[in-house]
Amino acid sequence: MKTGRRCLGRLLIGGTASRHDWGSAPVAVAIWLSATSVGWAWQPLIVHPVKDEATLAMLRMATGERDRVVREMAEEALALIADPNVTNRVSRLPALDHAGWSDADVLRHLNADEAWQREIAVREAGRRKLPDAEPALVALLEHSDERLRRAAAAALGQLRRGGAAALRRLEVEPSRRAREALVGLLLAVRDEASREGLVNLLRHPRWETREAAVWALRDWGERELALVLTRLLRDRHLSVQTVATEALTHLRHPGTERALLDALDQVDPAVQPAVVRALGELRSVTAIPRLAEWVTSTNNALATATVEALGKIPDQRVPALLKRPIEQISNQQFTVRPVAIRYLRERGVSGLEKRMAQIVADRVVPPPPLIPEPGYDTVEARQEALRYLQRFGQREHAEYILGRMEAQPPPALRPLLAETISQLTGQRYEPVPDEDYRRYFVESLTVWDRTVPRGGIRLVTAQE
Repeated sequence: MKTGRRCLGRLLIGGTASRHDWGSAPVAVAIWLSATSVGWAWQPLIVHPVKDEATLAMLRMATGERDRVVREMAEEALALIADPNVTNRVSRLPALDHAGWSDADVLRHLNADEAWQREIAVREAGRRKLPDAEPALVALLEHSDERLRRAAAAALGQLRRGGAAALRRLEVEPSRRAREALVGLLLAVRDEASREGLVNLLRHPRWETREAAVWALRDWGERELALVLTRLLRDRHLSVQTVATEALTHLRHPGTERALLDALDQVDPAVQPAVVRALGELRSVTAIPRLAEWVTSTNNALATATVEALGKIPDQRVPALLKRPIEQISNQQFTVRPVAIRYLRERGVSGLEKRMAQIVADRVVPPPPLIPEPGYDTVEARQEALRYLQRFGQREHAEYILGRMEAQPPPALRPLLAETISQLTGQRYEPVPDEDYRRYFVESLTVWDRTVPRGGIRLVTAQE
C-alpha cells in the first residue's frame, strides 16, 4: 500500500453485511481510502476472522472515527461479537466465554491488558452489582477508550455509585455518547450532592458540559428545576438554548411562562419553534397576540409550531387564527395545514366543509415560481380534510369530490377517501390499488380489466 493520509471509509461485517469465500468463518473487512499517486482509491487493508484480537482492536479504533456511519457499523459489530449467542463458525474463542467467571475473576479482569476483556469484566461487574469493583470502575471513567468509559458509567449506574466522579468527568468528556452515559449514571445515583453538582455545572465554561447538565436536570423528576433552567434560554451556544427549551417543554412549569415569552426575541431563530411549542404546553393565553403574527409565516417550521401551540390553548380567539392557513393557502406551509385542520376538527369548528372538499379534490396550492399551474395539497392535508368531512360533511360534499377528483389519486389517500365517501353517501365504496404489471406461471383466459375508476375508488355492487 502506498503511504499517505488514510481514513476509515467503510466497514463490512461478514455474517451481517458481507460474506467472503474464506472458508466457513465470517470475516471482518476494513476498506480504507488511501491517497495514491493517481488520487483517492478504495482498497482493502485488513481481513481477519471475527472475534480475534486484531479484529477487536480494529473495531474499537473505528468507534472513534469522525464518520458517523463508520462509528455505528463498528458499534454494531462489537455488539454482535459481545453477544454470547453469536459464535464464530469455525471455533468459539475461550477468552470470550466468561460464563464460568467467578466474582474474583471479574474483578481481576478489570485490569486486563486487552480493552475488550476489560469491557466484558466491566459489564459483568455491573450486572452482578459487585461493590468491590467501584474503585476500578471509577478509574475507567478516565480511560482513553470511549467504549470502556461508557461501559464503566453504565456499570456504576447499576451500582448506584460514582456520582462525584461522573460530575468531574462531565467537565472534560469530549464524547457525546459518553456524556449521555454519565448522565444516566447520575440519574441512577440521584442524590442531593449530584443534584447540586449538576446545577453548578449549568455555569460551566464548556457548552458541552452545560448541555449535559440540562439533560440530567430535565429528567431528574423535580418540576421546580425548570426555574433554574430558564437562564439557559439566553445561553451563547445554540445547542444549549435548544436543550434548555426542550427541558422547559418537558417540565411544563407555569413559572417559566414569562421567561419563554421574553425568549421569543432573544433566542436564535432556529430555536424559536421550540420556544413556541413550550408556550403551547403551558397553554399560554398571554402568548396568543404574538403567535398570531406567525400563523401565516413563510417559515414553515415556525408556522407549524405556532399552529401546534395555538391548538392547545383554550381561548375563543384561536379558531379564527387556525382558519388562516386554510383560507389563505401558501405553497410554503405544507406541514402547517394538516395540523390546523386536525385542531379545528377536534375543537368542533364547523363551516369549512366546502373548503375541505376543495382541498381533497382540487389543485388548491398556488404554484411556486416557474411552475405553470397550481398543485394538489399533501396527502396528509387531504387526509385530515377527509376526517373533517367525516365529522361535518354532507352528501353534497361527497358528490363534489366524486365529480372533480383526479383520475388516480395517491394510493395512500384512497382507503380514507372510500371510507369518507361511503359514510356521506350511504353507499359502499372501496379503494382500488395501482397495478403496474403482473406476471404469471399460469395465466387465466379470462379478460382482465386494467382500468382504474376515476378517483381510485369504486362503488361496490350488490352482487359483490
